[in-house]
Amino acid sequence: MKYMFTLIFFAVILISLLIIKKNNSFLVKCRIIVKSFQYRITLVLVGGGMLFFILIYIKNDKEGFYYGLGCDFCSCKLPYDVSPEMDNYGGFTLNDNTGFPIIGGGFSFNRSDLKIRNILAYYYDDSSLICKVSDTTGNDKYLSMYVYKKMNQSVFGFKEVDKSQIQGLSYKNRWFLLNKEYSDNVYLKKKIAVIGIAVSILLIYAVIRSRVITA
Repeated sequence: MKYMFTLIFFAVILISLLIIKKNNSFLVKCRIIVKSFQYRITLVLVGGGMLFFILIYIKNDKEGFYYGLGCDFCSCKLPYDVSPEMDNYGGFTLNDNTGFPIIGGGFSFNRSDLKIRNILAYYYDDSSLICKVSDTTGNDKYLSMYVYKKMNQSVFGFKEVDKSQIQGLSYKNRWFLLNKEYSDNVYLKKKIAVIGIAVSILLIYAVIRSRVITA
């Protein structure tokens, strides 16, 4: 998923350029349209539209990282290089730097028989990460991540903390409430932005080609 949008973008551009090259009627129609507008104004408007879609993509690319969608052009990080991941069914996990899940649905905590049903939200700052989870009994719990050494390797663990212990947390870095509907919305915005950028590039290409043809 990380590079999917980049591949879609270049595929749309390539296919569209091939279609334009083989279909001269497209250029003829563009030439008629361009004649009714000033050349530079058209470029400015189309270029502005492309910039608008680029900004939408960058914003949602960054936002998507925190909701487990990965990112193509952001440098977002969680403590200890932990990364979030959400599957197609809305299941959410936090993974270590090798991609191995360290917490998610089905994981036990507090060395008991209690298991996590799903992760509802998480919070992070420079050195800590706290998850709000729902357990298999239907109760909400707050789990704080800790790291310990085992055979010279860092191992991640989670311990339950009382809600009163997290009420004083700074909200400079916010809680991320996890739900598939919001993630799908971010994904859709990225897809629309990719299509918008591709169409903008094609329009710029068509305008410039039409200008060359009429010159």
